[in-house]
Amino acid sequence: MRTKLLLTFLVISTFICAQQADRLYPHYELTIELKPEDREITVKGSLTFNRTELPESLYFYLDKGMQIRNFSVNNKQGFDLDTTKSDIRYMPNAFRIHPHLNQTDTDAPIIEIKFEYQGILSELPLYFANVIGRDWTEIGNYYPWFPYCTQLKQFTYNLNINLDPEYQIAAIGKIIRKNAEWLIIRDTPTNDIIICASKNMQKSYASTHGNNISIYHFNLDKSILDKMHADFNHITNLYNNWFGQKPIDICVVLSPRKSGGGYARLGGVVLGDFDPEVYLSNNEGYQRYFAHEFAHLWWYKAETNTWQDWLNEGLAEYSAMMMIRDIFGEASFTKRMDQKITSMKDTPPIWCLDRNNLSGKLSQEKITAALYDKGPVFLYELENKIGKKQFINFCSGLIKEDMTTTEEFLDLLKTQSGEGIAQWFEEKLKNE
Repeated sequence: MRTKLLLTFLVISTFICAQQADRLYPHYELTIELKPEDREITVKGSLTFNRTELPESLYFYLDKGMQIRNFSVNNKQGFDLDTTKSDIRYMPNAFRIHPHLNQTDTDAPIIEIKFEYQGILSELPLYFANVIGRDWTEIGNYYPWFPYCTQLKQFTYNLNINLDPEYQIAAIGKIIRKNAEWLIIRDTPTNDIIICASKNMQKSYASTHGNNISIYHFNLDKSILDKMHADFNHITNLYNNWFGQKPIDICVVLSPRKSGGGYARLGGVVLGDFDPEVYLSNNEGYQRYFAHEFAHLWWYKAETNTWQDWLNEGLAEYSAMMMIRDIFGEASFTKRMDQKITSMKDTPPIWCLDRNNLSGKLSQEKITAALYDKGPVFLYELENKIGKKQFINFCSGLIKEDMTTTEEFLDLLKTQSGEGIAQWFEEKLKNE
């Protein structure tokens, strides 16, 4: 068995090396030594991408507990650190690294950034979804544990994990184990590198109608897992029909966290605080939760750190509402929509919303209500104006056009439904 695993590793490594020059996306090669009980990580790796993808100013985020040993660009050392307060709300403990790109050969077609660092991951606030410890580890870009660049929206990676062999691993990508070492291969683009580790985690896999879903869980009964697979499959089938067919290969992690909620990344969904008894007794509530996070596999391209995030959250939440209507009926849909209409009262306009409350004038409750309640209510009103079929066609068009901004949203709305409808919706975003 060990010989077979070693041969598999060698074949994959050879394939990886052969593909380096032909990559379409920025690519990480990473090795991490992970010590959950000590909160300690040691990371060595590289990031390569085409110079044509290079922004004028490039910077990376890394958790403040890391001590950098190397950070070089095309083998030339040089970088500046910005250790002032993080400017990204979902990375509160990160500092910024500014590599000296002007030292590189301007004719070099490929940029390779090499890095090496070690340290103790910081303590995040309780409401954050990343944790590290003996019983449960879940790390991604909320720390971030790897050099994360917001300017490079999607990337691929190969990740070697060195870890106590008693642990099991969940991650987005193909997972191969060899004793205390794990290899994670992600050759289709994603937007985070998540590592989940536990000594008690189990895996359930199902493939139905092209949806390949792996559920990482803690001792759930087969009957509950079967129902979850059925629910996930139904949701993804609806979204495929509404927004455009895409191959679905999803890693779902049922995190034992009691706080921090759920989140989605390309290729994966992490769901916090799952209660199997409540899941059975309040299936509608859980299906809305699932449907919102799964919807982010379609709605994710707008900038998350600005008011444009209403596109991600508003469309994901209204997609979940549409799913509720389809599965549980009009009465359930109307009840939830009425709750959102009540919740959105006295919220600021969506247009130029102070997403990160830089002014200090907004509560998080008002910001959340504007994104998750007001946005879906406006989309419901738009559906009523143009009709359900045309609204679904419009949403499908947003996906096809790779919509990332409200301007693009309004341009397509104008093209498909007329200038009057687009102006009406723009006024709602600006003034209500």
